[in-house]
Amino acid sequence: MLPAENTPPVNDLIRPARRAARFYALTVVLSWALAAVVWAAGFRWIGLVPIVVGPVYMWIPGIVAVVLARRQHGSNWRDALALRWRWSWLLGAALLGPVVLAVAATGVGLLLPGTSFDPTMEALFQRLHDMLTPQQIAAARAQVTSLPIHPFWLSIPQALLAGATVNSIAALGEELGWRGYLHQALGTMSFTRRHATIGALWGIWHVPLILQGHNYPRHPLQGVILMIVFCVLLAVPMGYLREASRTLVAPTFFHGTLNACAGMPLLVTAGGDDTLIGMTGLAGLLVLLATWPVALVLRHRSPMPAGAPGAVVGGARPDAASA
Repeated sequence: MLPAENTPPVNDLIRPARRAARFYALTVVLSWALAAVVWAAGFRWIGLVPIVVGPVYMWIPGIVAVVLARRQHGSNWRDALALRWRWSWLLGAALLGPVVLAVAATGVGLLLPGTSFDPTMEALFQRLHDMLTPQQIAAARAQVTSLPIHPFWLSIPQALLAGATVNSIAALGEELGWRGYLHQALGTMSFTRRHATIGALWGIWHVPLILQGHNYPRHPLQGVILMIVFCVLLAVPMGYLREASRTLVAPTFFHGTLNACAGMPLLVTAGGDDTLIGMTGLAGLLVLLATWPVALVLRHRSPMPAGAPGAVVGGARPDAASA
């Protein structure tokens, strides 16, 4: 039986799969080993631990990606990882998009049963009771009351600034791996399948941190499932930014800004818990689900440039990309 037209040769499918498996195995072993050392040393995912350990953990995928890309592509490793500056309106969208999502997640969260609007931020201070001393909480209350604008609105320019600067430095480590190396290695897949796969692998990579209290301190077991779903839903719009902009800068900006503004819903929401409110709770998941049709429609209406991942070249199917 003759192979179907435009079907990639078997070796063209096996080789990228092996590269993806090698990258993921190295990344998971090194990352999970770091998380295990932190846990075994008696540290918990509160206070300074996530501030110090978090960026190191985030850069492990990037270091693995750079090492493997340099071995495979030599001096062209930057192009292979899309580590280039290309001006595009999508860079602005990558910065503003997470803020829009955080505001939307705030509104959706306030529609859920058992939640209410709390501009006093007392609910937030209660959530921080186990993390801060009474003196620190009292100082935070005094600072909030002295501000001329509510912290919810002040957090927007802060998130935009952090997203384009310091947060992006940490986020770049992850993006070099997920939407850099792995994006290329899975290039024979369709757009949706590729980025859903990247999202699932990305979510699983978070498991040790989630079990130690990251994002879901009161529901770590449920948080493992929610984090995987969160990453799968997030991967499609971020994948669109990666392909349409043809640079890793756009998803890096998006990632950095999202990390900066993900806590916005908690500033004005009373009730609920870490599985319901916030960007990583049910409210955020519902908002992210709505981004899928938007990303897919935009991608359909804006074909990828020739030579870009996902471009139609020589009659190849439009949802495929060269590895």
